[in-house]
Order: sequence, then structure tokens, then C-alpha cells
Amino acid sequence: MAHRLSPLERTLDRSRHGRLRVSGRTLQVVTGSGSSDAAMSWLRSRILPGVLREPDQWLFLVQEGSTGPGEVDQYSVAEHVAQRLRIPVVRDLFLTLSDERVIAAAARRRLPPGATADDLYGALCYDYLPRPRAGDTLEKGLRSGEIHGVVHPRWEAQRIMREMHWTLPWPQVLRIVSRLLDRVGHDRPGAWDDYYERRLRRVLKAAALGLNRERLRICLEQYPSRKQVLLLLDEAYLPVILPRLAIPVG
Repeated sequence: MAHRLSPLERTLDRSRHGRLRVSGRTLQVVTGSGSSDAAMSWLRSRILPGVLREPDQWLFLVQEGSTGPGEVDQYSVAEHVAQRLRIPVVRDLFLTLSDERVIAAAARRRLPPGATADDLYGALCYDYLPRPRAGDTLEKGLRSGEIHGVVHPRWEAQRIMREMHWTLPWPQVLRIVSRLLDRVGHDRPGAWDDYYERRLRRVLKAAALGLNRERLRICLEQYPSRKQVLLLLDEAYLPVILPRLAIPVG
């Protein structure tokens, strides 16, 4: 049975779509947040009729988000259609900000004065640290003691190692997290948010966009006869693939 969103989930169900010309191909972009009824509807009504008419013209690029096992969603429908019509599917082509290849490329760019590759890793670790009550910064929570009792460098480093799957040695991850917590606890309120959001994230995003643009070019060259391309992805990937579509499309 197809997944159906609750009324609350439906208010959060966003689907974005667009059509782009890239290297002589037409890219039909369909995004959704997780398993999206809106993305499923757009796929079925606007994309699949053209696929059924000329299946030999199509290539599917699928960058799947987090959905439940066995769910019937936009990704499983695309996979089923591709299998039945012998349409090639390229999965997980694009890199995220936390991919070590992106971090290495970012480290070769012009970083803020004094910043190193460890700071790039630290900026990504920052997203995984506990947060205080709504409206407060992490710095304020550490100073007030509100979250001090649940934050420990070793615990946080172990959790981040499990979630990020980096190949860094354990002592380096522990050093990165320890330095991050020390800096956050002593900086002025909001300083680290500003440093990460306005400076380090900008470098990481530029590196990811460059790598993903090249990966897309190489992929398209491998399928020269496929002039229509479905790019089906979770909306979380838009900033590192197609940032100009990372806003609602009317």
C-alpha cells in the first residue's frame, strides 16, 4: 500500500520541479522531502507519460533520501519503470558536504585565515552537537550549563564517527571535537554560527558544486543517446547540486 501523509505531514510535504538544459540534454528535476506524495504526483502526471512514449531517450539519475523500507514512493516507482522499460539508472551520483572528497577539495581552496582541513571537519561536526532550548545558541547552552552535562568530547566524537563514516583516525576526530567544543564555549554568542554558515560552509558548498558538476558531465558523456534525463532527488541535495532550484518553484 502506498504511503499516505497525515495532515501535519502534508503541510511539510514539499515538491520542487524544474526543467534545465545541460550539455544538449533536457534535465527534468523532481525533488521531494523524503517520501513525497507531491513529488509522486508530479512524476506520474508530468514525467512518466513522456517516458512511456520514448523510453529509449531517457536516463534516470536517482539520489534517494530517507524513506521507509518497502515503501511505494517516487523512488521505487522510478526504479520499477526503469526496470520494465530497460532505462539505465545511475544511483547516488552526487556528493554531499560531509563527503571526504568534498572536504579534501575544499581544503585546497582559499580558506579563512588560520583555518585548516580540521576546521572544515569541525564545522560539519557542529551540526551534530546537542542544542539547548529553542532560540538559544549552543554557546549560551554551554555557558549556562543547560547542556554541559550531556556534552563530552569523547562521547560526541564516538557518535559522530558512527554517523559520518569518515576514515579519519580516532585521535584526530577526538581532537577536532575537543577543539570545537572549546572554541564554541569561549566565543561570543553566535560567533561560531557565523563562522560556519558564512565562511566555512561557503567553501564546502563551492567545492561540492564543482565536483558534482564534473560528475554530472562525465555521467552524461557515458550515455550520448539519452537526450532526456530525469533527476529525482531528495530536496536536501539541492544546495550542492542545483542551488538555484533550492527555493520553491512556482
